[in-house]
Amino acid sequence: MQKLLFFTSDQTWGKKVAGPLEDAGFRVLSVSEHDRAVDLFFTERPDMLLFDLVSLEEPNVKELKYLRREQGMKELPVLAFIKKEVLVTVPLSLGFDDFVTRDADHQEIIARIQQMLWRIGKVDREHTVNIEELLLDLDNYEVSLKGKPVSLTYREYELLKFFILNRDRVFTREVLLDRVWGYDNYVGTRTVDIHVQRLRTKLGGAYGDLIQTVRNVGYKFCSNPDAL
Repeated sequence: MQKLLFFTSDQTWGKKVAGPLEDAGFRVLSVSEHDRAVDLFFTERPDMLLFDLVSLEEPNVKELKYLRREQGMKELPVLAFIKKEVLVTVPLSLGFDDFVTRDADHQEIIARIQQMLWRIGKVDREHTVNIEELLLDLDNYEVSLKGKPVSLTYREYELLKFFILNRDRVFTREVLLDRVWGYDNYVGTRTVDIHVQRLRTKLGGAYGDLIQTVRNVGYKFCSNPDAL
């Protein structure tokens, strides 16, 4: 079940939006305060943020920017709800990934959310994700390459899953520690390097090279083996 962190100060309108989303199978975590949103992010690990840009007044705009700056939340995809009358004046620098008008019907909202989740690899009808001949089975915690199983430890699997579900995006070692090892884990960034090297060795060849080092930043997973 995908989790949606829904930030809105308009509780009446928020309930009208959240109801159909929950009926569609999403878990909606509704919040109206910054600290509570951050707490839920680290405890619930939502798949995306729905942000009610109820106005372009400074407090509302600043809240979105503040949430985007929180460690870990920088990579969370954001769908903004915007009033139709201010669409042409919304600055693109706010940092949301997509938007829908506040008066949109629930079917359009659900479709937009599903499209975003599909685009970042969080939705798959058969609960599998594949990159060419590399297959990740999300239900059974199994990985296979060219039809043969790849033996991974739990943490190696979780790291590979995170890379594949967020392919073509660059992550620092600190963010990888946060998202894969957990917010309260105190292992060092060298742990990430060790696990990346093990994954590369176990995948081997071109598929091992899909995990690319971004100098002075961290790592990313390339979605196209032919590009290597």
